[in-house]
Amino acid sequence: STNFYYYEGTKLVRVETDDNDITIYLSYADNETNIVWKYGDSEYTRQTTRRYDEAGRLVYEKSVSPDPGAEIEESIITYEYDDEGRFSKITTKIATKYYKSFGYSGFDYQPYYDKHYEKLFEY
Repeated sequence: STNFYYYEGTKLVRVETDDNDITIYLSYADNETNIVWKYGDSEYTRQTTRRYDEAGRLVYEKSVSPDPGAEIEESIITYEYDDEGRFSKITTKIATKYYKSFGYSGFDYQPYYDKHYEKLFEY
């Protein structure tokens, strides 16, 4: 694998490459990190945004996973902490849209099922 770094303005970009995929980390100065996962030469990518508080604890994570012709899933996770710095609550919201291809003249992707649900985990 190979690793290299470069700057886009104040943004540090870290690129990791291996035999199977390319992972690009976009790190921002305001405690936010964007991570883009690209798998080989395919169009499939997954993007994750993470935000941290002043203590460096993860407080927010949003992940978008587009899979061409199949589904798009978006999940948002928020983390809350008690006064002693332990996890007190994790909230997860997931929205998924599925696509179906049909017809004989190429592909015609139409949304045929929308699913929205929310999960709440309390510790």
